[in-house]
Amino acid sequence: MQKYGQVTATLKSRISSEAFKKPTIPVEFKLLGGGYIQVMCLLDSGSDVIVLPKGLAELLGLKLSDKIEKSKGIGGEVEVRTSKLNFRLKRDHDYYSFDNVDIQVVDTDDVPVILGRRGFFERFKITIDEKNEKVILKENKEEF
Repeated sequence: MQKYGQVTATLKSRISSEAFKKPTIPVEFKLLGGGYIQVMCLLDSGSDVIVLPKGLAELLGLKLSDKIEKSKGIGGEVEVRTSKLNFRLKRDHDYYSFDNVDIQVVDTDDVPVILGRRGFFERFKITIDEKNEKVILKENKEEF
């Protein structure tokens, strides 16, 4: 029997003076040499993909594609390279693991890590409880 669980995180302001809190969750990214680094990531249902800034991709030791592609978003068009990422999300005394997830890397460090829909959202029922300043990720009960 498979165990299902959930993750709860608190809504936080990226900058303390911001009027609106952003739905962020702590994620552990796998380092090339082993081990993990924890990063606060923005949940973004408007983003198709997971996006990392270049500096974090370099720190993780990710191999980036040679091909530069264009990606469009609310801020306009940006140049990206693609890569694969392994990461995990802590759940009680266990983890949800994500392996070889397709991501995009932007050529700047001026953006947050964005958890977009593809490769992440389909694993969970996601609730943003604005009043109680919580993000709740409940695992879908479908097989993956």
